[in-house]
Amino acid sequence: MNILIVGCGVMAHALFSSSQGGSPNLNFFCYDIIPDKAQQLASFLNGQSVTSLEGLSPHVIFIAVKPQDFRSMASSLIPLISPQVVIYSIMAGIKTDAIQAKLGPEKLKIIRLMPNTPCAVKEGTIIYYPSELVTQEDKANLTNLFKESGKVFPLDKEDQLDFITPISGSGPAYLVELANIFSSFLQSKGIPQELSEQISVQTIYGSGKWLSKSSFSFQKLKEQVASKQGVTGEVLTSLEQADMEKLWHEAFQKGLRRTFQLSEEFGPS
Repeated sequence: MNILIVGCGVMAHALFSSSQGGSPNLNFFCYDIIPDKAQQLASFLNGQSVTSLEGLSPHVIFIAVKPQDFRSMASSLIPLISPQVVIYSIMAGIKTDAIQAKLGPEKLKIIRLMPNTPCAVKEGTIIYYPSELVTQEDKANLTNLFKESGKVFPLDKEDQLDFITPISGSGPAYLVELANIFSSFLQSKGIPQELSEQISVQTIYGSGKWLSKSSFSFQKLKEQVASKQGVTGEVLTSLEQADMEKLWHEAFQKGLRRTFQLSEEFGPS
């Protein structure tokens, strides 16, 4: 299978970091407007960096560029496309019909994906929505390609992908910020920075693993830690009084609104 990666930034590196680079069944071609990025990813995948798209015959075209860059380069992708080619896109907010409009007029097989950066350590969340012409074999190929990068979740409604983006796609950044808050507090109490950061990271990592292994509800797990009139209960009560859930929901809504704005800015055609 020939895979053309268009846009070789952080997310492409993360998502393909656990793919079968060097497999005789996978041939990677990497393209980026910054050639060094394409060379780095190609080297990592035992693939080939290219400075032109002419003459390539991909089975999969993986689009990982900014929407404005895609708009300007779409015409160069059109000669590479046939009814058998599958288009993967990780462009946030850009819907399948908008991609179709730029690459048409022939009806295409398009899969929108929303991965996240923990793919780089084989613990990613990879969510996808397939357009109408995508076959079961195409879906199986996607799952096989990314199964070592994390867990793969299919969706049957495209708007669900937009709702999930501010949670799964952006979620790692929120947890990094939480680790920073933990560490900042510890440092303010005189605990050395390195130790503060190690404790913060391990707390979040261990809690995630504990959460994934448990069969209890989130509420039940919280109750296991938060004893009445204890330290944890006091902190949680303070957060509840500040209506942290409402603040989070409002923040997620703003992220969702930005997703819709990106779709509107890009336009259907």
